[in-house]
Amino acid sequence: MQCIILAAGEGVRMRPLTLTTPKPLLRVYGKPIIDHILDSLPSAVDSVVLVVGYRREALIRYLGASRGGRRLEYIVQEKPTGTADALLKAREKLTGAFLLLYADDLHDPEGLRRLAAGNRLALLAAEHEH
Repeated sequence: MQCIILAAGEGVRMRPLTLTTPKPLLRVYGKPIIDHILDSLPSAVDSVVLVVGYRREALIRYLGASRGGRRLEYIVQEKPTGTADALLKAREKLTGAFLLLYADDLHDPEGLRRLAAGNRLALLAAEHEH
């Protein structure tokens, strides 16, 4: 199974933090958001396609070609024209079932595991107590 992670946005609402750092590399609980996301992926996910744009060099340099035994591929969205365009750019890499995640959301690993196991519902939100 694949995971598509949309990571091309500028993060304008997070400025000034995102002036020099792409949003997926902002730190939450001691590590970059993208690490939280990759760590939450179920074992069924064997490859990840990241749609990158803004400050992509930093994200690609940080992640490299693989992470946690998963192959990482990058698709460049030169002009940030929205979520649908980002997904269209990734479609050439799709080979079957996939998870679609945003690079600035934290995810419940159990919810993602259940989705990957064949529960064909979209997970829009999950309540979390801090």
